[in-house]
Amino acid sequence: MAISIPASIEDEAAALLMELGARGVSVDTSAPGLPAPDPVRLRAWFDPPASPPDPDSIERRLAPLAAGLSPARVLSVTGVEDGRWVEAWVAALAPFPVGERFVVTPVEDLDEAPPRMNLFICPSRAFGTGEHPTTRMCLEEIERCRPAGRAVLDAGTGSGILAIAATLLGARFVAGYDNDPEAIEVAVKNARLNGAAGKIRFVLGDTASIDDPCFDIVVANLNGTILTGAIPELASRLAAGGALILSGILPGEIAAISAVAAAAGLGVEREIVRDGWACLVCGSRRA
Repeated sequence: MAISIPASIEDEAAALLMELGARGVSVDTSAPGLPAPDPVRLRAWFDPPASPPDPDSIERRLAPLAAGLSPARVLSVTGVEDGRWVEAWVAALAPFPVGERFVVTPVEDLDEAPPRMNLFICPSRAFGTGEHPTTRMCLEEIERCRPAGRAVLDAGTGSGILAIAATLLGARFVAGYDNDPEAIEVAVKNARLNGAAGKIRFVLGDTASIDDPCFDIVVANLNGTILTGAIPELASRLAAGGALILSGILPGEIAAISAVAAAAGLGVEREIVRDGWACLVCGSRRA
């Protein structure tokens, strides 16, 4: 199913499609160096028996989100061979650069042997294919923090892309946790695909599920509400002089998140805002 929507409601529309039973949602992006299109086109895949909702009903559900903007329209509904929606999704994606050293490459076959500095990610319901601005900012900041020889914690690992990136950049130890069993399963597969099998400790649970006491780099790509509650515990796992990378933040939440970080003994050292999202890099003030 292809849907045309105003660019400003991209995330809300994708969330609605997932709520309606989509197994995957991708965004048709512009060519490198060109401005993002507006409206944008979303593609959603549905597995039987969860057949695509009626196009008219989708347009009605999207209408309040697009109020005063260009109308949200279902452009087409095309049948895909049963069980082949992932292949269709992958075919709609293309490799894209992140930071100075990574190329995120969507692939279908878990047995393909990846070149060394590529990030191979199988699209799934686990967040983090590398397309979203929050993921891209985290990848760039992990690279900037120079994880080689350091310990890294990925809070809410999703697809595992951030933990894998840290491993490829030479981190001596990487752990990642998530409360979604499917995410952990996907993260383990993606680690294997990138030659990182056995190099990352993926744990089903929360911060308390991680035995290791402290990390040089902690990255959390979540959302403002979850981060507000998680920052004190994440800060307690940060080694002196370490970096806490926080993303999934709306620009209007920056002040509140910064205040929570300050109360936990952290100072904001770097603030990045891109495409309606923010990323904060906090440093430990402990001696």
